[in-house]
Amino acid sequence: MMKRLMLTCRDTSRLLSKGQEQSLRFREQWALKMHLFFCVSCRRYARQLRWMDQAFHLIAGKWGAYHMSAEARERIRATLKKADPVSNCDHYKTESHMNETTSPPVSLAAQLRQTKVDFLSTVPVNVQEALAAASAPLAQAHLEQYALSVGALAPDFCLPNVDGKSVCLHDILAKGPVVLSFYRGGWCPYCNLELHALQQSYPEMSALGATLLAISPQLPDRSRASAEAHQLSFEVLSDVGDVVARKFGLVFTVPESIRPIYQQWGIDLPAWNGDDAWELPMPATFVLGHAGTVRGAFVQMDYTQRMEPADIVAILRAL
Repeated sequence: MMKRLMLTCRDTSRLLSKGQEQSLRFREQWALKMHLFFCVSCRRYARQLRWMDQAFHLIAGKWGAYHMSAEARERIRATLKKADPVSNCDHYKTESHMNETTSPPVSLAAQLRQTKVDFLSTVPVNVQEALAAASAPLAQAHLEQYALSVGALAPDFCLPNVDGKSVCLHDILAKGPVVLSFYRGGWCPYCNLELHALQQSYPEMSALGATLLAISPQLPDRSRASAEAHQLSFEVLSDVGDVVARKFGLVFTVPESIRPIYQQWGIDLPAWNGDDAWELPMPATFVLGHAGTVRGAFVQMDYTQRMEPADIVAILRAL
């Protein structure tokens, strides 16, 4: 089996800045595509420098068909040469320091839709069909109906944060309302968009007396990487084995038919989650009021949909 090739943010920036993308082999082109898709920060940086269309045009199947003039390439090189390309990535530099044009806020839903469109434009039809066929039975099972709903009492739990410190729900509830965000993992681009959006809205949630807890089945070290990459100021907890997510009625098993596809994309769930169960939580958000009562709930089998932070804030204001 072909060994997977993984690119870091530094590798990606170097390839783009040196104009080497057209000389890449198939495996390297595929690795570049996957990194640009899964790393929100690098994709934002690539779009900022007008590389996105060129990169996706190259790696979507028209290998080497795109040609850039030497003059245009030199202009881009000159722009990138002014600073270390990696320093523009959110992994190394805050977004407030990025040289981007100010624009009106874009809803999380709009960002998720665009990400989905970008991704599907690069995925072969047979892979799309395999993913759709595997997802259909899960959608038809309406697993959302088994999740906690408004009015239910959230089960208490204690989970480790990125530093290994135990965080207990009852302790946090004693301070005020709690927002629980269950996500699949740092490998999921839709989850990364959600985490970024939640971070942007967290000051407003905090001003209303609420505490935000993000929960995923990934190992603590992986959670730390997500927290650092997005510079999250709220707690990121590790629910290894989906113990807590199961209590909230969120867990499902990834179909065996699409596991090889995940692995080809570099998504090794056993390595991320520390077990071989291939289980994930449905993306979900719960707003908990007094004594842990669910006052707002969003559970969706379709992992490309998430609760708008503005809706979370609206529920908190009504408490």
